[in-house]
Amino acid sequence: MIDDGYIKFNDLLTREEPPESIFINKLNQWRSTLHKIGLLGQSDAGIGYGNVSRRFKNNSFIISGSATGNQAVLTNREYVLVTDFNIKSNTTESSGLISPSSESMTHGIIYRTLPETKYVMHVHYGHFWDKYKNILPTSAEHIAYGTPEMALEVKRLILSISAHKAHILIMGGHAEGIIAYGSSVDEVGNRLLELVSQPSTEE
Repeated sequence: MIDDGYIKFNDLLTREEPPESIFINKLNQWRSTLHKIGLLGQSDAGIGYGNVSRRFKNNSFIISGSATGNQAVLTNREYVLVTDFNIKSNTTESSGLISPSSESMTHGIIYRTLPETKYVMHVHYGHFWDKYKNILPTSAEHIAYGTPEMALEVKRLILSISAHKAHILIMGGHAEGIIAYGSSVDEVGNRLLELVSQPSTEE
């Protein structure tokens, strides 16, 4: 099951030119790869899932836009620069042509908490989610995606497992949801490909 995909925060969008292609080319290539193998996309019910981002300057970050999961290939026009977010007021500030992904606050808290992190990818993969829920670091089931509570929960998890080499989180209340993060785009992308290569049944 995939959640409704709606943005659950108030985005203060300044409509201006989107991030330049040079800043998202490698990230976008990985997004297309993940889309091709079904780790992000759109469900049969028309609900998009999955998003990718990269740190830009300081704690600002570039993230794929809302409602873009149906597109196999994005251009820079479907990416948004998130310049700030506030958990208490449940708001984000961004610039571009479309609203940022509904998971923007979750991405943002990772960048703000872990300065060494440069890329974050959120995908859906049911087999891995079922297998590793509550085995790998897992968010509480009652916490919904895209909320301030999820951002705080992710912060709690990553601080408690800062030495954990996998850098993978299971979203307990977001069916099939997985977050991977790291210092290079290839590191994060290849980690997700490794998940898919695992056997789908126990030996």
